[in-house]
Amino acid sequence: MGIETRNPPRLWAETKMKTYHLFDTAMGVNLTSFLKKKTALGVTDAINTRFITESRSDGSLKEKMESLDLNSPASLFNPFLNLEGFDGAQDCPVESLHAVLLGIVKYLARDDISKLKADQKLTLIGRLQSFSSVSLNIDSIKPQYLIQHIKSLVGRHFKIILQAAPFILLEFLTPERKDVWLALCNLCAFIFQTNIANMETYLETLKLHINRLLYYLIKSSAQWVNKPKLHILLHLPESIERLGNASLFSTEKFESYNGVLRQSSIHSNRQAPSCDLARSFDNYSNLKYLVSGGMLYEEKSKNWENPTNEVTDIFTNNPDIQRSMGFNSAEVNPLPAVAFPQKLCLKVPKSEIASLPEAINQRDKLHQVLKIKLNTKEVLHKGVFVVIDRGDKNVVAAIDSIWESKGSSKPLYYLWVTGYTLLGVDDYYEMRKLSRTSQQALIPTRKVIGCINVQHNCHAGNCQVTTSRPARLERLNTNVKTVQVEHTDNDHFVINSASLRNSDLHHAISNLTFAPITPEQWVDGMATGCRVWSDMVEEPEDTDGLEGTSDSEDENDEEDSCEE
Repeated sequence: MGIETRNPPRLWAETKMKTYHLFDTAMGVNLTSFLKKKTALGVTDAINTRFITESRSDGSLKEKMESLDLNSPASLFNPFLNLEGFDGAQDCPVESLHAVLLGIVKYLARDDISKLKADQKLTLIGRLQSFSSVSLNIDSIKPQYLIQHIKSLVGRHFKIILQAAPFILLEFLTPERKDVWLALCNLCAFIFQTNIANMETYLETLKLHINRLLYYLIKSSAQWVNKPKLHILLHLPESIERLGNASLFSTEKFESYNGVLRQSSIHSNRQAPSCDLARSFDNYSNLKYLVSGGMLYEEKSKNWENPTNEVTDIFTNNPDIQRSMGFNSAEVNPLPAVAFPQKLCLKVPKSEIASLPEAINQRDKLHQVLKIKLNTKEVLHKGVFVVIDRGDKNVVAAIDSIWESKGSSKPLYYLWVTGYTLLGVDDYYEMRKLSRTSQQALIPTRKVIGCINVQHNCHAGNCQVTTSRPARLERLNTNVKTVQVEHTDNDHFVINSASLRNSDLHHAISNLTFAPITPEQWVDGMATGCRVWSDMVEEPEDTDGLEGTSDSEDENDEEDSCEE
């Protein structure tokens, strides 16, 4: 009891055989038997099923099917059945966007946030307003929008909620729900990890976290077994082992065209939208062909003509035109590693100007800079927490100021940092604690391993939400006050292990351990979950997180599904 037993895997050859058998049943027996067998076998060929159902009312189609069955039987079935090198049982990956972000994350977020009272939602907005998005690759959070439109969010919004959940939601949750959220956040940090150093170790850890999440979900209510996306989650390790990290197959490839469709729809008077879209696509195709150097046939000279440099330079030398056509030259041709660190040409505001630390007064000419790019993804500035290689160990520090030395041919950059001590694991957040020290040092950027996301330990500091933050309108502060968290100190923090950015570095520096779920725990958890489900049936209540959420919501979030 309590020991995992997997069902035997499906075989592609058997699936194809069952598909052909279903067709024979429909043609030789009747449609009712076909539908019953289709359900029993769990196999559906959409193309073949349409042939079968429509032929009942269309005699000519039935004759055509009989002809194809004799001369070209493969035409009656999905072409993938005969695709060489394709295994339909193993080559269908788990889409992390739909199975995770628009699955379990959406169910939990909608259920827990929509049930909050008005004053609780205001507190939640204040927590989210004060959430530090440094080193998370989040452009804008918009707390009011996220909470007000919780039932209309898409994938990138749920990514924000997922990374912030331990710091904004836990105070409103029951202990059982808190365990679910923490398990989910820890799991997703591994699911969206883009760099896998050791596949065997990674898959073992991923399976452990999937098992922990399922345990806490079932323990909270066994009704969760009705969600197919939870069953699909069990196949994620197999998908990653066979096809690579989950971010590579977050969603269907065709959804990458949604942005093009939206842009084309804007320039339409809605009188004939299909024609307008077709004309737009035709124009896009012609423009792409011309600026890419495509040849045109000249009727008068009867020759093929190449476009001049003036035509191709419109695209080649114009980043704005490139972006308007969906081409990102920086991504296609990234700068080499030797080009970094790189100073961002921004003036240091008066409020940010720091005096030259005494420890570096004797060095070469130094002057302060506001921001530098450590690599293609990470930007360093004041307040960023970094992991520094000290040779014998890695340490965490916060940047106080950045300095540039022009004494050599290539500028050198230094960070004036304050050190932090790694402490034990916080019982509330289940994350590694950090404590500010009085130690400061000048560190060359070559010693920086990467950036991490760190949050203030508001639970230990008993930080409260107050109405004291000036609202900003059109980039200006106003007299209107909004809610924010008033931190009681600036010394105690936790490493955000729910971060989806640089998650491998967060795991390495946090060094958290998670106990696997034992068979005895599974038995007790399933019994508890069944009792909870039974009580819910006897006394119906709002179960939006389990039943009231549709899986067919707005899922056109192709860009954020592939973000790191």
